[in-house]
Formats: sequence, structure tokens, C-alpha cells
Amino acid sequence: MSKLHRDPADGSTVIIQGPPGIGKTSLLAKIRQECIAKLNRNEGKTKTIPVMIKNSANLSYENVGRNFQKAIEDIQPLLNDGKIKDKITGTLNSVSSVSVFGLGVGFHQRSTVEDRLDPGEYTILLLIDEIQAVPRGPDTDAGKLLTWLHTGNDGHPILPILAGMPNSVTALAECGIYRLKVDAVKNLKPLTDDEVKTSFVKFIEKFNITTEPALTNTWANGIVRLVDGWPKHLHNTMKALGTEILAVDGDLRRVDPTRVRHQAMEYRLAYYETGFLTFTVKPSIIGEVMAGLGTGASKEKIMDLISQVKSRHKLDQMASLGFEELLRKGFISPYGPPVRLRYHCPIPSMQSYAVAKTGSELHGAAYAGSEEVVRHCLTDGEDINGSDAWGRTPLHLAVSGDWPKVVQLLLVAGADPSIQDKYDHTPIDLARPDSSVATQLTNLA
Repeated sequence: MSKLHRDPADGSTVIIQGPPGIGKTSLLAKIRQECIAKLNRNEGKTKTIPVMIKNSANLSYENVGRNFQKAIEDIQPLLNDGKIKDKITGTLNSVSSVSVFGLGVGFHQRSTVEDRLDPGEYTILLLIDEIQAVPRGPDTDAGKLLTWLHTGNDGHPILPILAGMPNSVTALAECGIYRLKVDAVKNLKPLTDDEVKTSFVKFIEKFNITTEPALTNTWANGIVRLVDGWPKHLHNTMKALGTEILAVDGDLRRVDPTRVRHQAMEYRLAYYETGFLTFTVKPSIIGEVMAGLGTGASKEKIMDLISQVKSRHKLDQMASLGFEELLRKGFISPYGPPVRLRYHCPIPSMQSYAVAKTGSELHGAAYAGSEEVVRHCLTDGEDINGSDAWGRTPLHLAVSGDWPKVVQLLLVAGADPSIQDKYDHTPIDLARPDSSVATQLTNLA
């Protein structure tokens, strides 16, 4: 029998895409976990074998073959049924053709029906993360492999699920895959307030934490405000909360919310700083672009903005800061209909922090709520009413972050609460109405 390639428009590729911290990697891990659980329950006629590839930078037939072998080692200890273990080992060995051709070679050489596995019995779910990092071009090893997977992989029962940044579809197009099914692209969205609250309540119930209904509700609302609907921020906040709960023997009534907020903020800013380090330009320069981006702009406007920022700082126009790089690294993300496509920063707190980088060290300390660093900055004589690229003073940032002790430090040191930012907001305009910082500023009037 000849090759069983389907039409590219009928390809089996599924793409899960979204900005950093939205939960793509966690979703792949959950899919893998559920596949293994179903294997142990021996459910259904068709069995699904999950194979995870954590980075697509070295994607090739040989690389996939190695990962099939690694999957055997990883999955075997997690399975209960000896027959299923043997079958999975045989399936993965057969598809990767290790015994006959060597790693990966057998993929594109085995095309006779006798060599194929029966898709009705075992299917391999190939989970590939960070697909935006794939080497581009249809003639690259990665391009050939992805096209082979997308167009039917010679009848082998392999279904690819790819996860990556919002430019993942573009990355695949540059590898020669232009046509996807209508429902093939899954765009992950931020968590709703109810989803965040549900996650918190499940956390409380799972670990049998001592609390009271009113206190649980207060904490749930506070966590909603902290996480921006972002799974990564939720994870870090729960990590911070977990550390504090362990210190007080599982009693939520004894946990200091401010300590949790400070620790969660440290995790968040460390995550953002890691993103800045992937560029060769200073964070303040990225902040200027983020400031000019505002609530969103067209690709053309963003490219012009980047060029202006580079010229202002006398940077080589080829320096490591461009539209595609911002998109690939999750600093911008597309939204809106294709006829009027726009790009914005998908994580409001990341954009705000980037813009704060255009100010002084005092701006960063106020954003983070760090009383100690704020005191040092004031001692060093930093301009207490200096502004960042959005016209925000350190007081603006301390108020919007709801850091009452930092607000008090700044006010005592002479911060002006009447200064407006570029959007005509004074600090009190940025305060939550029922917050202590709102009360502090109102009492000044």
C-alpha cells in the first residue's frame, strides 16, 4: 500500500497557545497524567500513550525517537498492569524503529501496511512544548517532521498536540504547515474570578486547613485581586500561602496576609526579571516600548515605536528587540478580528512593572512594596516625585499596589499626592475604594 497522507487541510495537529504563565505546560502535564490514569483504569477500546517533548529547539526524527525511548522509562513505573506495560514498550519501540533502523530513522522509511500499528488499539499522543522555538523552514529537520506528523505520518497512530506562545501558528506556517482545521487552535484565556476562588477553596479543602466561612471568603477575594487571572500568579500565590500556613500549623486564622502578598510579589517579579534577561537591551528600554504600546496597537505602529526607541538610545536597529521577539517571548499578544488585528501586553502587571523600570530604583521598590529598599532610596536622595514613562510617581505605584506602609513612608518624606500621571490620575484615583491606602490619602484632604 502507498503512503496514507491526508490532505493538509485535514491534518491532525492541535495547537494550544497563549502568553507566558497562562498554563500551557501545566495543561500538557495534566493531559499526560490523565492518559496514564486511563491506562491504569484500562478504560476504552483505544489506549492513549502520552509522550512529552519539553522543548522543540532540537526537534527531529531522531529526537522524537529518543523521547519515545525516554517515555518507556518514565511511564513504566507509573503503570499497574504488566500486559499494558509490555504493549506500550512494544508500541513505542516499533514506531521509533530502534531495533531495526536506529533512533528515528524508521519513521520515514516504514511505509508498508505490514509495518504499521493498528490505530484502533494504541494511539500515541505526542505532546510538544515551546513550539515557538522550533527551527523555522520547511526543509529543516523540524519542518519535515512536523509536516509528516500533520499530514498523517504514513499511517502511524501518532497525534501531535503542540503548545507555545501566541505566535505558534506563525512558527508552523514558516515550517510549511499553512492549513489547520477550523478548531485546531486552542487559545488559552486568563482564569475568571470564580475559577480563582474555586481553586482557593479546593486548596483549603484538600489540605484540611482550619478556617471560617467569612475568612475563607475574604481570602478568596484577596487572591482574586492578587493574581490578575493568571495561572502562574495563582500558583505562586498559593505557594506563598502554603509556606505561611505550614508555619502556623495549618490555621488560616493565624496567617498574615501582608507576608503572603510580599512573598507572592517576590515570586512574580523574579518571573518577570527572567523574561527581561532574555533580551540584550536594558529592561528600561523594553519598558519604553511597553509604555508606548498602551492598551494595544497595530503591528505597524509597534514596529515604528520600537524603531523610535532604538533611535532615541542610539541602538543598532538590528539589536535584540523587535516585534517578533516581543511576540515570541510573550510581551505582546494578538487580539481582535483578523481584519483589524491588534497587539497588547497580555499580562497587565507585567506591562506595569516594565514601565516602572523606566523610572528610578524607588519606583521599583514602591511597586514591590519593599519598605527596606524604599528607605535606602530615600536616604540616597532619589527624587521622590520623579516619574516613569506613564508619568507615575513612586506614590502612584505604592497606592496601586496597596502597600500602606510604603505609602506612609513616601508621604512622610514629602511625596506629592496631587501629581497626575499621563492618564490624569492622581494616586488616590488608583486606590481600591475600601483599602487602607484610600483612607490614608483621604485623610490628607
